[in-house]
Amino acid sequence: MQTTRTIRKQVDDRLRRWCAPAGLLLNTYGNNLYKAGENKALGTLLFVLGMAMAFYGVPWWKRKVFTARWWHDSEKVKTFLWAAGPSAVILTYWNRPEIWQSPGDDRLTYSMLRWALLGTWLAMAAGGQERDPEDFPIEKLPRRIRRATHDRIWSNLAGLGVAVVLISEQFFATYKAPVISTSLTLAAGAIVLLHKTHTRVRKLCTKTHADVQALLRDLDDLAKAERDDIDKTDVALRSWDALHLDLRAGIDTGYPVGMPFLPASTLQALETKILAAIRSGPVTPDAIDAAGEELRALQAACADHLDPLA
Repeated sequence: MQTTRTIRKQVDDRLRRWCAPAGLLLNTYGNNLYKAGENKALGTLLFVLGMAMAFYGVPWWKRKVFTARWWHDSEKVKTFLWAAGPSAVILTYWNRPEIWQSPGDDRLTYSMLRWALLGTWLAMAAGGQERDPEDFPIEKLPRRIRRATHDRIWSNLAGLGVAVVLISEQFFATYKAPVISTSLTLAAGAIVLLHKTHTRVRKLCTKTHADVQALLRDLDDLAKAERDDIDKTDVALRSWDALHLDLRAGIDTGYPVGMPFLPASTLQALETKILAAIRSGPVTPDAIDAAGEELRALQAACADHLDPLA
């Protein structure tokens, strides 16, 4: 029986597989629409959206298909051809000049764009967040942090894109100036959201790094104690409580749809190891080393995002 996490991972793999070719097609369509001069605003939006989709999907292709000597793997070749064949046909059709010589009906374009953006927003906001295995190693935490950050940014951009498309579709012909002003305001809001997401990641990583360091020092003090020291044990437990809160916090947002810093199973395993080290009577250097290895891996994962002034 498939778990929810397995289903989410399968959905995410399929989404990333087709985001790259679909993004390329949307990018080309927007570019042609812009060059035709009939709707430059929509053409620009489609161009940027297609580029974002392509960037979202490319990591999957680099990881799953375009590995070393991939052309010797029949399954990888089939995957490439299934995407490249239809894309080449559609690109050939869309790049014919006669298609763009006369204005067309924008209603279908708006509808397609609206649903594409809405689906991207919903999928990336909640559907693709928690897809790491239960035995997730802390050494891979930097990739998890990057993925959570990028997914939240693109989700926010897609959500604001839905708002722009809806406003343009309903009111652009009648209230052109207010629509342009509102769209620019939403674009500024997208920049603010991007900044807030990165700021949250830097703050969380900085605090986690500091709390890990405090716990490591408390564990060292506890190991140097000549006998069971209740005061030092309590200090170490308080340090762990502070770090535990950090590791449960969402990386990209504080709302329930955010991705926790560590998967629940990994956090539980780490908690068991830390508490065992603290409460093992006279704490031994071996117990400290066993817990300290994973704590230092946490610090290494946060090292690229440190900002004491965030």
